[in-house]
Amino acid sequence: MLAQAIPAESVWQVTNTTSGDLHLWTLRLDRGSFQLYSQKDVLKTFAPDAAANKDHLANKTIHGSLIYIEGQTRTSGDSLVLEGRFQSVYSQRQFRATIYRGAFRAVTAADGKSRNDWQGSRLAQKKPLRNYAAVIDSAIQVTERKFYNPHLLRQGPWVAFKQQLRRQQGAIWDDYQLKIVFTLGAARLPFSHYSLSSQRPALTPAPGRSAPALPVGNVALREVAPQTAYLQVRSFNGTAAEMDSVVTLLKAKPYQNLIIDLRDNQGGSVQAVMPLARYLSADTVYLGAIVTRHWFEHSSTPPKQSEYKSLQSFSEASYERIMAAIHQTKGVCLLAPPDTRPFSGSVYFLVNRETASACEPLVYSYQHNKRAVVVGENTAGAMLSGERFALPAPFVLWVPTADYYTADGKRLDLVGVAPDVAVNPASSLNHVLAALPQK
Repeated sequence: MLAQAIPAESVWQVTNTTSGDLHLWTLRLDRGSFQLYSQKDVLKTFAPDAAANKDHLANKTIHGSLIYIEGQTRTSGDSLVLEGRFQSVYSQRQFRATIYRGAFRAVTAADGKSRNDWQGSRLAQKKPLRNYAAVIDSAIQVTERKFYNPHLLRQGPWVAFKQQLRRQQGAIWDDYQLKIVFTLGAARLPFSHYSLSSQRPALTPAPGRSAPALPVGNVALREVAPQTAYLQVRSFNGTAAEMDSVVTLLKAKPYQNLIIDLRDNQGGSVQAVMPLARYLSADTVYLGAIVTRHWFEHSSTPPKQSEYKSLQSFSEASYERIMAAIHQTKGVCLLAPPDTRPFSGSVYFLVNRETASACEPLVYSYQHNKRAVVVGENTAGAMLSGERFALPAPFVLWVPTADYYTADGKRLDLVGVAPDVAVNPASSLNHVLAALPQK
């Protein structure tokens, strides 16, 4: 297809090769300039109160499209080159595309670093790119079979969310629109850990590009003062053995202060938390209870503290044992018995609004037991146990399958942990260091 053969307005199916998402875009050409955009008025139609979703939408794009691109065109041989500015509800980037013989290739980049590659082709007519009604039906059915508390699914927020999805399913045209509509609706639900995503394609480097860098380690330990250790835990997605090795290093020196940095740590497994939890106290600490659908099928209320004794107790929890308990029992009570050589000095947790999930029982339990000082801002309040379920390809659904309650009966989901010392998280480490006794 020659550049001159592209009509003034055309429709394109474009794939984000990083995420695998299919996008439906309209291309308009007008005397050396172009507009390229997804369906118009999506925010008005599907999220009229999008302004209230400022935590979920960073930008408002032109005419309510989820993606809007505009810029200048030029020809290069038989290719049409598009260069301009890419804007989505989440980001703004530089954009460059070429159309050659019907093939669309594009790159979006931010600050010359973060990059997405796109490829696609022209469609004869505008039409939904998949059967999105089937995806939504499957998501609703899976949720109602697997969600931890069936009583919540009889209440107004879930009923309204389900009705909204069913009303809108016929007007969803591409993968990105489905995800945004689902995300905005799920943000109004009274629980976290509920999301729709797609299976990411295998990461194969594009020609001329290097393979992705290996991820950095989950933990980093250094001495920030003669008697003070600083432990940064980026994620609890590691193994118990990894955390055990860090605890061994901590035992090698008689530290008086331990600063544990959980900022931006979005959780992981209880298995990785346990070695650190045991090291921090000379007494057994109750980390709380995980309560499953088996409990809520027989009770509309969570267990009382006196009923925790009826739950299976875990002190050496593996992922497999936790999941087996979630599937087969009413719940589990998590215990952290003391290490043979527990830490006896002062403990400080650094937290922010991204400190989530498996971090939160650890932070709350040691704060509640007066064993640690929490510094920063309120944590995320995203503390449920979730599992991933397959929907019609390529989509998957993350569903919360167990609730969590602290040892004193509080629910942290959508609440989080309030700090003892509220400071800007960016300066929390310096705040703690300045407050330590100078010796």
